[in-house]
Amino acid sequence: MESRHLVLILLVLFTCCLSSQPETKFICHDGSVVSHKSDCPETDRYVCPNGRVVGDPDECPEPKPSTTLITKYICPDGHVVEDYDECGITSTTTEKTVSTSTSTTTSPPAGIRIVGLDLVEEYVEVANYDSSLMDLSGWFLRDRDDHTYLFPNGFKLLPNTLVRIHTGSGIDSPTDLYWSRDGGVWNNDGDTAYLWDSDLNLVDELSAILRGESTTSTSTPASTSTSSSTTPLPNSTTSTSTSTTSSSTTSTSSSTTLSSTSTSSSTTTSSTVLHGSILITEVMYDLPGSDTGREWVEIYARADRVDLSNWRLEEERINGVKTQHLLREYQGGMVLEQGDYAVIADNPDSFLKDHSSYDGVLIDSSFGSGLSNSALTLRLLDKRDGNEIDSIFYINSIGADGNGKTLIRDGSELREGSVDGGTPGS
Repeated sequence: MESRHLVLILLVLFTCCLSSQPETKFICHDGSVVSHKSDCPETDRYVCPNGRVVGDPDECPEPKPSTTLITKYICPDGHVVEDYDECGITSTTTEKTVSTSTSTTTSPPAGIRIVGLDLVEEYVEVANYDSSLMDLSGWFLRDRDDHTYLFPNGFKLLPNTLVRIHTGSGIDSPTDLYWSRDGGVWNNDGDTAYLWDSDLNLVDELSAILRGESTTSTSTPASTSTSSSTTPLPNSTTSTSTSTTSSSTTSTSSSTTLSSTSTSSSTTTSSTVLHGSILITEVMYDLPGSDTGREWVEIYARADRVDLSNWRLEEERINGVKTQHLLREYQGGMVLEQGDYAVIADNPDSFLKDHSSYDGVLIDSSFGSGLSNSALTLRLLDKRDGNEIDSIFYINSIGADGNGKTLIRDGSELREGSVDGGTPGS
């Protein structure tokens, strides 16, 4: 009997020891705390300081001394901490801030805004001044040279927080995104960051110049009202800036996805091809089924008698990787007269199978791995110095996304065509 009592006492003590071990919790990317990583929620909500996920920040409970202490946290990046705040989760409760502006004609910032541009450290800061979660899927940033960063699909920015977009490489998080470019983007002698939404509306822009050791930024969004100061965010960095108070809903700027085609006013020789002499007018970038060898680009001659021999078609992808494709004669020669169209095909034989009645100028230019089905900048470069004659930027939110249609140039914009297979040569 005594031995049986001794066994029971040992079992009780062992059970007590087990129950006193610290409980391991996981912190999801949205800041919520769960027992198992698979329990992380798929939808973003407000997260209280104690880790509780709620639909409204007012629902966050007041701290209680009797609250059970969780002694270990596993952060989204995998490292283990004893303090929740050490994970660096973005502040997730709405905090009220007061503008220090004395102007009586301006309003506090609203919506999604560019709040910082560092030319040396190579990053842009985008803030959400709205009171609700903002989905930035399909939004993109561009510089003056049309380098383009596309926000990750499904990325959401919490209210009253900002995200920093770095030019270099790294692991994306709720507060930091990475362009993964090998070289720099932002010109140290001055540059402008442009923010576009998924409907191709210009939401905001911010210019910066480098003076000594500091960067001075000047914001010029779509609306014309200006303010001498901005409402700071809890986790924002200090910068010298002049901002305006516009949002994407009040923008009056028309979306423009094409580079200017105005003729240069500089003195040129008769052998120089001017910018805009040849235009990219139609693009078949995503066909139903297999794309292999079937993609093509249509061009149009605005100038008289242009020889395309040894010209190149350049692709620049979102990550900054550029690829040039030499133009080679296939059908109809390489000289275009004013008003002529030509088609640059990835595989001319495959193109003619899809468009057997086409009898115009057809140029061979292998596209390698094919045109991007998400977003791409296309440039037409001459043979003389590799000067850009024309360029376009397309994104699949415009249309022609695998439905058999093409993107057609319409003035200063691209739009989805209405003809299956496109209208090459017309």
